[in-house]
Amino acid sequence: MFAKQASRVAEEGNAVVLYAGKERVTSLRLRRGDVYNCRFGAFPHDHMIGRRFGSKISAVGKKKAGHCYMLRPTPELWASGPLVHRTQIIYPLDVAQICFNLELRPGSVVVESGTGSGSLSIGIARCVFPTGRLHTFEFHKGRQAEAEAFFRDIQLDGVITSRHRDVCADGFGLEPESVDALVLDLPAPYLCVEHAHKVLKKNANFCSFSPCIEQVQRTCDELRRLGFEEINTIESLTRPMQVATKSYSAMQFKKFAREAMLPSRSPAWKESQEQEARERAGMEVDSAAEEVLPQKRVRTDGEGDGEAVGGAVASKWAGTPLPELPSHCRTELSARFAVEVKGHTSYLTFARKIVRSAPATP
Repeated sequence: MFAKQASRVAEEGNAVVLYAGKERVTSLRLRRGDVYNCRFGAFPHDHMIGRRFGSKISAVGKKKAGHCYMLRPTPELWASGPLVHRTQIIYPLDVAQICFNLELRPGSVVVESGTGSGSLSIGIARCVFPTGRLHTFEFHKGRQAEAEAFFRDIQLDGVITSRHRDVCADGFGLEPESVDALVLDLPAPYLCVEHAHKVLKKNANFCSFSPCIEQVQRTCDELRRLGFEEINTIESLTRPMQVATKSYSAMQFKKFAREAMLPSRSPAWKESQEQEARERAGMEVDSAAEEVLPQKRVRTDGEGDGEAVGGAVASKWAGTPLPELPSHCRTELSARFAVEVKGHTSYLTFARKIVRSAPATP
């Protein structure tokens, strides 16, 4: 899938991904004379052969035909739709964490137990290609046969070796200390840690993908018993941001401007609020019974204009006209975190096999 499609142009026999939207992703293999039909119209394979990856392909046979984009397959595109979910798949976020923490590179020899749908297998194959090798094991015979046929169909059988085996009971059947990295996606990974210790090289990395914290605890206990070090468990969560254009109406500050000019806690401001409340309630105000509010001292240091600060400041702005604010709406680009965030998938436990040499005897 990676080397044989290094060309920028799609050729007959290539596997391609047709992208028509976020939830409308499909895959097919190009063959001359074939036609792919969907709700957007008919897409002849002959119109795709010889076109560059990323080209916009228009449907035929309808007046208002739709279109899609022809893309080169990647592990992320496979996981977004075309991949058949025989089991719960490992999504690209966790795949990236696994490949990074296992320190995978071209030429690495990797073991995976729990092939499932093959999502992680494709991601690992991309990292170790072209000289590396992935040995993937699956307990279920039917799923193993389907996964093997899938790897052969997307031309990764030269990198991935699929086998049917119960690794918890029978081990991996590989040479001791011949593996650079190992990842387990099993219901009981702690039963397989000892077999993993045998096939891992010195300073090789280990990973376990477990949905329950009880599985993590038992796996970590087994790792410590066998001498693994740098044991670390992480959880990957996605928090996507939604970018959208929002329209906001201009706020009307005119009716609040006069109050805003007064000190927010001055006696005059409180008095004006009480006065307005009484007037709205239709109460008659007896000015003789009103309590005279104390005034603050008059500025004499030249900083002010000789007026009292507090109640008297209201008269300063009494005859000042207030500017009119624009009433039209303005449009701005905003971003916020999505309301619905995907929750917990699984815990990733990493460790390193450290073999310390015995101290020299005197």
